[in-house]
Amino acid sequence: MMRVIQLAMACVAVLVASAGQVQAGIITNGGFETGDFTGWTATSNVGGGITELVPWTVSGSGGGIFSNSSPNSGGFSAYNGFDGGAGLEYRLYQDVSIDASSATLTTNHRIVYVGSGTSSLDRIFEINVLDTSDVLLANLYTSSTTMNGAPFTDTGWLNNSFDLSSFIGSTIRLEFFQSIPESYTGPAHLELDDISLSAAVPEPSSLTLFGIGACVAGIGACRRRRRQKQQEATA
Repeated sequence: MMRVIQLAMACVAVLVASAGQVQAGIITNGGFETGDFTGWTATSNVGGGITELVPWTVSGSGGGIFSNSSPNSGGFSAYNGFDGGAGLEYRLYQDVSIDASSATLTTNHRIVYVGSGTSSLDRIFEINVLDTSDVLLANLYTSSTTMNGAPFTDTGWLNNSFDLSSFIGSTIRLEFFQSIPESYTGPAHLELDDISLSAAVPEPSSLTLFGIGACVAGIGACRRRRRQKQQEATA
């Protein structure tokens, strides 16, 4: 009897496992807790006359142009000055493969800034999905920061979630992009932390459910035959 029970438990465990598993940690170093950009590519187009206020940096609290970086959680966050020469662009990206029934991207960002002088063009921050050749597939989020005489402003941490189910089965590039259209119109600070991509457990397939049912039915049949033999032996 014990052998039958053990076989049943093993059978069900294997079949349930085949129904799908949670994908965890799809994004590498989403909280920057390595203290650097491990898993990420961080770039700017500095050069040819384009300069930047503060380059891409990972640090703990107290960093940045205002000395007020403050991780959303843990001990580290990533940031840059979100200011520089006209035409400056910042990029932070990572390639990920999504293999699940659904996928949700969660991001956290914070912008601190103060205007100086006059300006007519907004600074842009975007969250994009690209293919691995940098072709834009989807713009998930865009914010515009108006610097023209702006008072000191701290947005605090802003949390966003995005459904990426349409990209299941693909390898995509998650990109955080910033554009500075005018030169040094006010110091700023853009901070990122706690970036995650979670994939839901797929529903058990009909074949898996059939297998579980057949396994249970087979165990029941074995028990009935065993009971019948015992009754015949005592008759």
